[in-house]
Amino acid sequence: RPVLRAGTVAGLVLAIVASSAALAPTSSRIALKRLLSPFGGDRWPQLTHLVLDEDATTLKLARGDSFSLLVRVRPGDRIPESAKATYRFADGEVVVEPLGATDEGEFRGRIEAVNQPFEFSVAGGDDANSIRDVAVRVVAPPALGRTTIRLVSPAYTGLPPQTLAQGLTSFRALEGTRIEIAAEADKPLSSATLHLGDASEPQPIALGPGDARFQTTLEVNGDLDFWFSIRDSEGFPNRRAARYDVRMLADEAPRVVIAEPRT
Repeated sequence: RPVLRAGTVAGLVLAIVASSAALAPTSSRIALKRLLSPFGGDRWPQLTHLVLDEDATTLKLARGDSFSLLVRVRPGDRIPESAKATYRFADGEVVVEPLGATDEGEFRGRIEAVNQPFEFSVAGGDDANSIRDVAVRVVAPPALGRTTIRLVSPAYTGLPPQTLAQGLTSFRALEGTRIEIAAEADKPLSSATLHLGDASEPQPIALGPGDARFQTTLEVNGDLDFWFSIRDSEGFPNRRAARYDVRMLADEAPRVVIAEPRT
């Protein structure tokens, strides 16, 4: 009987092995190889493959902007319970962030403000190699440097043109004065726009290819405020724009007072 029992067990084992080999030949072959050579190079089939969504992931940004990361699981693959991103910054800092998961098999990450370039890798499930050492480029946003403002009073006044001191953003001008503005950015621009108050329609300013300089004029017909928005050749906008405040001096009719004689 012991021999019969052993034979029955062996038969069941062989039947299970044969069924497994028939249903999953690749896995059975790898299992056999790993059993015979546990330290060999054969690995189990990878069940998860992570894919970086480059359209939804910020791979180039302006200093101070936020970074967004979107990772998807290849259709048909097993969705892992969790995933993490490892960020390696240029100054040597390393940050590990657990990624938020969605029901659709997506994992999202975010850094609110980035001030230096970095690389990132993502691991989830049995995939730690599909997304590795992806570089994120950080550039300085454009900024206006020297801005020259020249006031040209109406011809009848006989007043010479006046160039304002650099950095002066609030001034008064006689009604009918022409404001001539010449500005220069710290890098080539793709666009420059003049804004007149919050309610007015922005006015595009003509630029030549690769221009970092632009000019425009305004006429004082009332109190006004203005500022400029610019974008560099990569499409990044300026951060802070100097806002200019102009108060108009009305050109009133002269008043004559007879000083002498008093009567």
